[in-house]
Amino acid sequence: MLNTSAPLQHWLPNETLFSLCSRNHSFLLNLTPRQTCNQLFGHLRQGMQHDLPSNVAAFATRSNGVLGTATEIIHKHTILPFFAPFQSPERTQMAINTMLGANVGGLKYRLGLVTGRFGAEHPLKACPQCMEEDVANQGVAYWHLDHQYPGVLVCTRHGNPLWESCLKRIWAGRFTWCLPDFEELIAPNTGLNSELQSALQLAKACSELARLGLTQWIDLARLRQVYRVAILGEGNGHRYSAKLPNTAITSLIRFAADLRPFRPFQALPATSREAETFLHYLLRSPRSYGHPLRHLTAIVWLFESIENFLQAYGSVGSPGELEKDQPLTPPRRNNVKLASSPTQRKLGSPRPKTLKPSIRSKALHLLKKGADKHSVCRYAGITLSTINKLLRAEPEICQTWKTAFAERGCVRQRARWCSRAKAHPNCSPQQIRQLIPKTYAWLYRNDKEWLVEQIARMPNGRQGNHRRVDWELRDSELERQVRDAVEAARTTEPGSRLSRSQLYALVPSLPTCLHVTEHYPRTRKLVQLILG
Repeated sequence: MLNTSAPLQHWLPNETLFSLCSRNHSFLLNLTPRQTCNQLFGHLRQGMQHDLPSNVAAFATRSNGVLGTATEIIHKHTILPFFAPFQSPERTQMAINTMLGANVGGLKYRLGLVTGRFGAEHPLKACPQCMEEDVANQGVAYWHLDHQYPGVLVCTRHGNPLWESCLKRIWAGRFTWCLPDFEELIAPNTGLNSELQSALQLAKACSELARLGLTQWIDLARLRQVYRVAILGEGNGHRYSAKLPNTAITSLIRFAADLRPFRPFQALPATSREAETFLHYLLRSPRSYGHPLRHLTAIVWLFESIENFLQAYGSVGSPGELEKDQPLTPPRRNNVKLASSPTQRKLGSPRPKTLKPSIRSKALHLLKKGADKHSVCRYAGITLSTINKLLRAEPEICQTWKTAFAERGCVRQRARWCSRAKAHPNCSPQQIRQLIPKTYAWLYRNDKEWLVEQIARMPNGRQGNHRRVDWELRDSELERQVRDAVEAARTTEPGSRLSRSQLYALVPSLPTCLHVTEHYPRTRKLVQLILG
């Protein structure tokens, strides 16, 4: 067991679990990180993760519960509460159980972080002014929890840009304990000026979202209604419109332009096409759980703060409740109206029992052409039951009517589908289906081959597969990023020589790209020249 009387073993304000373990590593004067990990977690490597650590239950047990229970440590000293509000309670409990266990495995993938286009790497970050205050007040600089949430670019206390650590990366110091040190921190290569308020608003929203943590979950279906009201306007909370307002697209691009230079916001839309795809993702029915930064960016863009969003979220009822409030219309059996009510009908007047030959021939002629039964009733002045008796008495005409009626209906439904697809050429089949659901259902049941052929010619609306990749374009873009980052670093510190870890810190996507050995030849040559 640990020596619980040691002063460095207790929590500092807003400290992460990894920071506490790193301070214990220095306090215990251990020679290797494995030795400290074995003392704290009972294993040589389990628990060394800095963002979503494993084996937390063993840590709580070995510390005799002085530092809190395992669940309290996860709630108050890890970044998991940041992801919880946009996950289901079951998935959140799964994540907690995984972190209590010995192996986190594919936890980030199961939370939707790996495929969310906002990245699953969470580098350690620190504020230079906070570091100076920590040394003056606590005697040591440590990792603040509010700085480690994904999407936090600035310190909410001082407004300073956060510096990223070169350690705890896949390419440097992966299995080590460390504390903030200016020699191992890299300043952001893109400056944050005082006019940029989006980054500060987003940092505050990240902290507010993490404080919601495991106490409130956001229902994705209800969230979709909030987006629809905010983007499409009042009265559109329960109607999906394929035509997005141009003002919303322009406003989103302008808002994203301030954040796109910074990682991980490079996935935000830069063009009108990308903005439409981003908005359609927010407005369509939720299919899975994704990265919270996508929703958080939209919330800051639309509502400016979590508090304003929660007010709008509370004012929108759940989809089930809103459907119950709508009056139900009783189904109509047919559209034929009686000429007069029974009380107005003249009593004792005989009803006709036979159908006149002229009227009968006229009705049969219309039925052969596939005319609608109700239109035949109105034209010939007879009832629907009489039409049905005629068709039963004439089997050949009945079969001819069915064939002609189906052909006319097919032509009508095809024309309706083609007209709507022509009016919205950039919409996917799913979006057209939401606009005319009855037409889609009829074609799917009665003319499926034609519908499948039409769908194959339309844009599928999906992004992210990227089966055809222009590797030369990627190579040139990555080469440009590396060259720009190196020039910016040499401008700040002339004559300095960059190490491999510093270069990787300047261009975080570089080590992952270079891992693909058969691509990026120009970038590899440039990296060799830089590193000598």
